Amino acid sequence: MIEDLYDTLRKDGYESSEKSNGSSKILGSYLYAVVAKIIQDVEEKNNYQDRLVTAANNEAISLDSKALEIDNKIKEKERTLNSKGDEIAENSFVASQKSQALKGKIDEHNAEISALRSQLGTHDRAKNKTSKISQYLVISVLVLLTIFLWLFYTSALHSALIRDIDSEQAAQYELATYDEVKSIQNTTSIINLNAISDAWTRNGFFGVLLIMVAFSVPLSAGLLIYTFRRQKTKKMITIIGTIIFDMILAYHLVHTIYLAKHKTTPGYEEEWQPYFALFDIQFLLILSISSVAYIMWGTHLDYILAAHDQDAPILHDIAKKKEEIITINDDILEIEKQLEKRHVEINLEKKELSGEIIIMNTELIDVKSKAEMKRNHAESIKVKIPIPKTDLETRVESFVGGWCTWIVSKSRPNEDNIINECYQVKDGFLQEVFNSSQYFIIDEQEKDYSF
Repeated sequence: MIEDLYDTLRKDGYESSEKSNGSSKILGSYLYAVVAKIIQDVEEKNNYQDRLVTAANNEAISLDSKALEIDNKIKEKERTLNSKGDEIAENSFVASQKSQALKGKIDEHNAEISALRSQLGTHDRAKNKTSKISQYLVISVLVLLTIFLWLFYTSALHSALIRDIDSEQAAQYELATYDEVKSIQNTTSIINLNAISDAWTRNGFFGVLLIMVAFSVPLSAGLLIYTFRRQKTKKMITIIGTIIFDMILAYHLVHTIYLAKHKTTPGYEEEWQPYFALFDIQFLLILSISSVAYIMWGTHLDYILAAHDQDAPILHDIAKKKEEIITINDDILEIEKQLEKRHVEINLEKKELSGEIIIMNTELIDVKSKAEMKRNHAESIKVKIPIPKTDLETRVESFVGGWCTWIVSKSRPNEDNIINECYQVKDGFLQEVFNSSQYFIIDEQEKDYSF
């Protein structure tokens, strides 16, 4: 039946061309009749329109759903963004509470430290009824004893280890007259207040270092007496050892001095005998002064350090409290550091969320715009006439084919030009129909519809 329809159109084209003498100018008016016939023959017109309207509306509905989904996501992002601000406020509040609690502990520790400091020295005063004045006096005596021991031992050790007493005595005797011999007898002594400068002159830095280090021996003895104050055996061994050291030192000095005088001084002609030391006043002075002095020094040191030992538990508690304060301050700094780090992270998250919201709002506007276009599209379909594209092209082609067949049958001299003009009219007519706002073209092959 379709082929018969197209054959009929070719016949109509042939006959119309014959009536119009094949004029291309009149061809267009006949083609409008072809379109009118197509519109008349289109079946189920309303079904085409309804299907297109439904498709456009369904797309609009789908876009509305997508817009709603995007809008819900935007709201969720905005709630998350607002919660980030609340999180910052909450974190700041919690961190402030923790910091305040820790600072409160610091204040408590400082108060405890002040209370502990007020207890320093109270044990000694309660036990011995000793005033602060007596403690200062003991400290003063200890300082004076230290200076005395330093002068005494540096002189004695210088005379024993560095000084050449024999040569000095001989040099003085050779330079002296007979009347000065008596005074020379008194020049040889263990006391030499220029011991440090003389050691420097004779032996330089190491000479000074030697007598300074040697001075540590009696000081160590005094410290050991304090250390072993509750251990009688060790304390006694320390005292005996120190006395032996002093005896050897004193014996060496008086022996050396005697030998020097034996060569130059009248009254010292007898050869030295070890027991002479027991009757030598310098030997007895060195032994008694050194022994008594360092024992007194150790006793006074014991008195001072004993008070310190009684305060040691309090000092330990104070040091422990200070360490706890340092730890608490570190905890406060760590809280502030973590808070700042989290705030930076949250601000970055907020910035990212804000960027996502901007993108989603742009997408939402675009989707709503497309949905509105689809609804307008559906409304425009309702007022247009559907025309199948293939059917339109085939009918027009059949009609124009019959039109040109008559022209060829007449063997006109310019028939090629006339035929070309006819096909140009055909192409222009089809474009006019395709672009017309009165029709929508149905493309059966692509299953799509043009408007």
